[in-house]
Amino acid sequence: MDHRTPTPENPWLALRNLTPARIALGRSGISLPTSAQLDFQFAHAQARDAVHLPFDHAALAEQLRTGGATACCCTVPPATVTSICSAPTSADA
Repeated sequence: MDHRTPTPENPWLALRNLTPARIALGRSGISLPTSAQLDFQFAHAQARDAVHLPFDHAALAEQLRTGGATACCCTVPPATVTSICSAPTSADA
């Protein structure tokens, strides 16, 4: 007769299939498993690189058009961008 306690199902695994978020990665002692840690470091390096690369608006517009979306490019003077980005929002009020 088998007297072992059954292992409960992990409810996070079903949720993990629904999101790209890093959930239910497992544990190795008190740390993440090596593969999860390396995946995170790689994604972080890609994000840092993307922030520092110049933005190629023409290539993005072409990819959007290829996918069937309408795209156009416009030029905004840097002073306008600065004023738009620093303008107070309703959340600031």
